[in-house]
Amino acid sequence: MTQRTWISLTLMLAAIGSSGCIGPGSTHTGPPSDPKVLATLKRTGCMGWCAIYTVVVYQDGTVSWDGKGYVKTLGPATATLSMEQLAVLRQAFDDADFFGRSRDYACTEWTDMPSAYLSFNDGAREKTIDHYLGCESTRGVKELAKLENQFDEIVGTAKWIGTDEERRNQQPGRPMRKPKVINFAADAGAPSGQ
Repeated sequence: MTQRTWISLTLMLAAIGSSGCIGPGSTHTGPPSDPKVLATLKRTGCMGWCAIYTVVVYQDGTVSWDGKGYVKTLGPATATLSMEQLAVLRQAFDDADFFGRSRDYACTEWTDMPSAYLSFNDGAREKTIDHYLGCESTRGVKELAKLENQFDEIVGTAKWIGTDEERRNQQPGRPMRKPKVINFAADAGAPSGQ
């Protein structure tokens, strides 16, 4: 190799090393990005009417909801968890060995499925797990899905998600309406009925 190739390779490896890339199963052990945040759950859309929302739980029990689509409550909403509920939420993450899990459950056994991004901050460490719900056979994925559902139950997101009937006709950002039928022939000035 030439000296120029070695320099290029060294610079590329230095850039990768400083980019903050962290391998599977590792955790961020520096100070959390926002020490006030305890946990977050973000659910993305799918090819159907999967609920799209982000929930942030703060250390003081404040809950911040942001409904994006196919949910009863579109936009922001807030609630407060009790200290007991916060303790139950922390225990759920501990019981699921959150920091011992892989960071990525994103295989693609099924397509057009939503993702869930679950984050937890225990005060010393912070970690986010990417879970594509089309990934079913990866080791530990069922336990992760259970934790995501426990998060929703403990936080009480059902009041914002709504029932299937309440959210069935919601699309991202606005209620879904019946499409207007347009008669192009009439709009173009042609006699109707031809």
